[in-house]
Amino acid sequence: MSRPLYRQRWAWVEGMRETQEDTIPGVANAGFALSTLADRGLLTTRQLADFQDATGMADMAWRAYWSKSALADADGDYRALMRRTQGFVIFMHGWGGSGNVWEHLPALTCAANPRLVALAPDLNGFGGSPFLAEVPSVEQCSPAAMMQSVIYWVHMLKLRSSERAQRRRRVITFVGHSAGAAAPFYFRERGWHENEFARCAVAPVLLIDDELRREFYRVLGVGERMGRKPIDELKTQLTPRVVQNLVGDVSQAIRYEHLRILKTTSLGTLAQTFYAMGVIPYELEARRWRNFRIILAHDDRLIGVSPMLQLLDDLNFASNQVQVVWGDHYLFSVSNQRHRIHLRNREIVLGEVLHLHELCRERQAL
Repeated sequence: MSRPLYRQRWAWVEGMRETQEDTIPGVANAGFALSTLADRGLLTTRQLADFQDATGMADMAWRAYWSKSALADADGDYRALMRRTQGFVIFMHGWGGSGNVWEHLPALTCAANPRLVALAPDLNGFGGSPFLAEVPSVEQCSPAAMMQSVIYWVHMLKLRSSERAQRRRRVITFVGHSAGAAAPFYFRERGWHENEFARCAVAPVLLIDDELRREFYRVLGVGERMGRKPIDELKTQLTPRVVQNLVGDVSQAIRYEHLRILKTTSLGTLAQTFYAMGVIPYELEARRWRNFRIILAHDDRLIGVSPMLQLLDDLNFASNQVQVVWGDHYLFSVSNQRHRIHLRNREIVLGEVLHLHELCRERQAL
């Protein structure tokens, strides 16, 4: 008698809602959601309820990207594809976005290394991952909570190698942008093998040493504290202006995606997630940050380069872990305004992601 589907390793990959050819040649992608997996018996309702209790989210949605040649090598068996992968790259978006704001980077990752699978989830409160509450707690909206939700999801899908694995383990690389790039700073290394994970933070909104910008987020994210009218104004007037004027020279696709998310996200979530970036106490200590890279942009209007560099120095990051490139907050988004610069930046981000993966594998082999 076979085991129930929810007990079978990699069964979740058969719960895709749809598949499609990617615009990057040789890559395909598909959409998933925890609720869909539960409906199809690939997760139990208890597992979904436990996720909801732990994170405050009603659901979690994501897109998976893979190389078509790798799938062909696995004889078209999606479970075998996952089993044979060298690692997963998880792309974590920022405030008011979704997994779609990464545009081509997840697919480019799989095209460059067919032994990698990229995952781009919608995160805490946005897109296909809404909160249960109309007004979530500030703690549920913090970068630390975002990281904890992602780790919970990683364990639900059993992405990590079995403890029986010898030497070479699957590498999990967390790539964040904006508020999503602040989350990897709160990754808890305990229980993970030294070179089993890597982190790349692109333009992190980590405002520990930047009181002026923290105040900016606190004022905009007034939350429910000042009643319904300010929240309505935040959604209908202020947040579109933030997208239009502060995120920089993004592509039209990213601009439209942000505006779409703002229209469909609850007012309480918009306010609380913005507010959380300015008020959550940040308890980070200087230590050794293994397999971690930071990429900043010189013209980023949402974070200050100088305060961020000072913070990274205080946290004991080495100079070879940090680089500043020409560009703005969406330094990897190839738009008409900064096409040449941002195209090069996208190559830099991709190169760092691939390098971190190979670095972890090389160190595991020692």
